[in-house]
Amino acid sequence: MGLDLLLKNSIILYEVDKVITLNQLMSQVKLPIELINAPVEFNNAIKSITIMESPEVKKWLQGGEFILTSSKTFTTDFETQVQLLKDLVTLKAVGLAVKISNNHFYFSETALAYAKKENFPIFTIPDNVTYLTIMDQVNYILFTERETTFLKENLAKYLLTTQIKSASLKQLEHLAKLSDHTKVTVLHVGPNIDWFQTSPMISQKPNYWKNIQQLLLLLIQRLDNLVEKNQLTDYLYTNDINSISIILISENKTDKKELLSAVENVNQNYLSAIKDDLIVYYGLSDNVSVYNIVEGYRQATFAHKINQFICADSPILIYSTVEFYDVMNSLSDTEIANHLMNHLKPIADNKLLMATLQTFFRNNEQLMKTSEELFIHINTLRYRLKKIKVLTGLDYNNTSDKLKMFLGIVHFELNKMK
Repeated sequence: MGLDLLLKNSIILYEVDKVITLNQLMSQVKLPIELINAPVEFNNAIKSITIMESPEVKKWLQGGEFILTSSKTFTTDFETQVQLLKDLVTLKAVGLAVKISNNHFYFSETALAYAKKENFPIFTIPDNVTYLTIMDQVNYILFTERETTFLKENLAKYLLTTQIKSASLKQLEHLAKLSDHTKVTVLHVGPNIDWFQTSPMISQKPNYWKNIQQLLLLLIQRLDNLVEKNQLTDYLYTNDINSISIILISENKTDKKELLSAVENVNQNYLSAIKDDLIVYYGLSDNVSVYNIVEGYRQATFAHKINQFICADSPILIYSTVEFYDVMNSLSDTEIANHLMNHLKPIADNKLLMATLQTFFRNNEQLMKTSEELFIHINTLRYRLKKIKVLTGLDYNNTSDKLKMFLGIVHFELNKMK
């Protein structure tokens, strides 16, 4: 996509996963409503605003709605009030604003306490304020947010695939906090598609795609939080159904360690909450110049893809830790690679011995750690290593032989990526 076309398309409204939270919306516009069950947090994402003409919300509520209604529609029965609020919370409405047109109407203490416990805000609307006034203000913010998000997503796609020049950068400065001296890091997140397409997990876990999308949304919200706290300058992202690529823009406000910690917290907290064995991989590039984002994207996707094959200790893999694999990958179709693979040819079809050798090198040749990871006795490990020596003629105690075995294993792992 050319830059001129990118800018021209900025007026298009596009439905994207990222949405604004009620708190963010209310920080941008002062709505003529009053909160009656403070203190509550407004951290739920708002997708739309709608009028509730009937308490039968189960029939039409889809989630993410900010609901306007009147005391004439809302029930005066206290038990029914609580049940309706429970329905709204269960169906993931983000808040309720009621126009009190009946002087005898009020919410029970039980209803208000329940809403407060669930962080579900309840507002009142003055009698002289129309629904249309509130809806116009909210819809304007939602439209602007989606329009901006769409433009930034296209900008991210452009930057990840196009080597930009100084002249182009000048046109982009108003869309993101980019300058000649900007350093960025690219983060690529998602399941490994090659693995995913052949995994039986998808048929066994129908919510897998939904969980992936929810995790990615939480990650975006965490980045919003870092920007709000001035710990991250800005970010751009583009996503498809199962992965996301994020350009992290930082003017030395946060180091990579803090960023990794934030990402790890999102990943661990979400997986603990859903109690699922969801597998997500993260690849993080080196810091690159704004003019070299394409290379950062290549680094991030390489780290993401190789992550599952080398079984790293963390789901987040930094490119610098696997740069050697990338260099070796450039030799994968050469005679050198074939020569290295030939050293392990006698055991190439023996999954047990190959897995043993892979685990051995991954644990820095520590026998105890390797045996623990393989769930075998250390003497069993010694027996397997001896068998590898007999079959290949290579001795891991010999530096030259050890290097041949290691490089052979590296190419074996890289070949699985193809």
